[in-house]
Amino acid sequence: MDPTSSETYTAAQVLTVTKSLHVGEGTPGAVTITLANGVDGRVFRLMGTDDVNTITVLNSGNMLLRSDVTLGLGDSILLMFILGGVTGIVNKWVELSRST
Repeated sequence: MDPTSSETYTAAQVLTVTKSLHVGEGTPGAVTITLANGVDGRVFRLMGTDDVNTITVLNSGNMLLRSDVTLGLGDSILLMFILGGVTGIVNKWVELSRST
């Protein structure tokens, strides 16, 4: 799949990160998704494509975010998976930056 192909996400979907850029919208309507654990050091960007069918990611579980984030048209969040080690962070997607 082309890294810029648009995807649709469903409520409570668990997204498995397979590329450096996932772009899409919720269906039907706005949705909240989670992310499956990743590969240590993996960096990827999640970008929204619609201001009505937004994608929300919560700061809970395996997510370490500044706060919950809702992605509309052109909004994005850059994340890195940390498996563990000297950082004290174990099995978490860590927010590197966001543009909302």
